[in-house]
This record gives sequence, C-alpha cells and structure tokens, in this order.
Amino acid sequence: MARLAAFDMDGTLLMPDHQLGRETIATLSRLRERDITLTFATGRHVLEMRHILGTLSLDAYLITR
Repeated sequence: MARLAAFDMDGTLLMPDHQLGRETIATLSRLRERDITLTFATGRHVLEMRHILGTLSLDAYLITR
C-alpha cells in the first residue's frame, strides 16, 4: 500500500482561482485518515503556499523553490 502521495499544485490540484476544491480537500483528508503522508510540490514561494494551504488542517510536506 502507498505510504506517500505527492502532488503538483499549479495546474493539477489548484483550481483556476488558485484554491483547492471541496472534493479535493475531502480526498486529501481521506488519504490522511489512511495514514498516507501528503506532499505538495510547487514553483511558488513558500509564503504564497502558506496562504493557500493554511485553510487545511492536514499534516503535509511542501516542496517549493
């Protein structure tokens, strides 16, 4: 079984308004419930990602430039 799920943010998880959709958030929550580590990758600055991911109450790693 997978232990890590890594996602690109721009053009993949983020909607055109640069937010995460409700269904995406629900899916990410279900992955964490299964004890799968979440990792998000982006070329954006870490401060910009804090704003986007700050609304989530999920433990996750962030790979940024």
